[in-house]
Amino acid sequence: MLVEGNIVKHPTFGIGCVVHATFTRVWVYFPDLPGPAEAVVKKLEISAASLTQVRHWNDPRLAHVPVRVVNGVLEFPESTRLSHQEAVTYFLSKYPSGFKDQKLIDKETTYKREACKLFDALFGGKRGRRLLERKNFDEIAAGINKVFHATNLPATQELMAVNDGLKDKAAAGGFLRGVLDFVDAPGPGTFGALVERVASLPAKAGKARVLTWPIVTLLPFFADPDRFILLKPTMTKKAAERLFFDLSYDSSPNWTTYDRAISFANSLRKLLKPHHAKDLLDIQTFIWETAGAPAMRARQGKG
Repeated sequence: MLVEGNIVKHPTFGIGCVVHATFTRVWVYFPDLPGPAEAVVKKLEISAASLTQVRHWNDPRLAHVPVRVVNGVLEFPESTRLSHQEAVTYFLSKYPSGFKDQKLIDKETTYKREACKLFDALFGGKRGRRLLERKNFDEIAAGINKVFHATNLPATQELMAVNDGLKDKAAAGGFLRGVLDFVDAPGPGTFGALVERVASLPAKAGKARVLTWPIVTLLPFFADPDRFILLKPTMTKKAAERLFFDLSYDSSPNWTTYDRAISFANSLRKLLKPHHAKDLLDIQTFIWETAGAPAMRARQGKG
């Protein structure tokens, strides 16, 4: 008997994931089909479906499908679902040469890669550790502030929160230590410690919050965009919903959500490699460029 989470192959629809099953029927999500949620989650009679169970299939798009079953009714994300190919088609309509398109490079890529170079010049190699050993907290605070102001990725409120937080120079040193420890050994422990370091930055009452996803994830992203993604909540959630990927999102920074965001970004990198995507910096750009597409209008969907 097929159960939720089984990976199956259909002769027409391809590879899919069982999202709900009874003794006689299964509902299967097929990620490569175009169209809205209701069109890509197929209700099939088991006796006539010609489904073959597939084992050891590695596709992150099938690992965390955001479909819930409530009182026997399937509930889907509110954002309009697009297939990967539909999103790529939209992206290529703007940038025909993909990630090698000079228009995209000039608009989105160059200034982000310059920020990566800036982080490396300030804190890369053993430089950041040496600053911590020497307790050069003023230099650390100034450097972090410089990196945060190097792009338009943080929101104005986040820049204000970082400005206030870095006035405590020892806390700034703790922030950098948390970033370097996480970059050196990513995992739930070091991520949790980084979140605690950010939370320890002083914040003025009634002012912008310091503990946000972009503030926690910006420096790891610039430190190594091959492994880490910047999590901008609104666009990342929209992009994940578009590709039917459950981020297990929580507004409070946590390892489960970030680990899934990295998995989601890596699944996009694999799919976008033919269009010259190199790292998660390119994927962050793709998310930004496609999650705001006209097709991403809100709607309620049940089936």
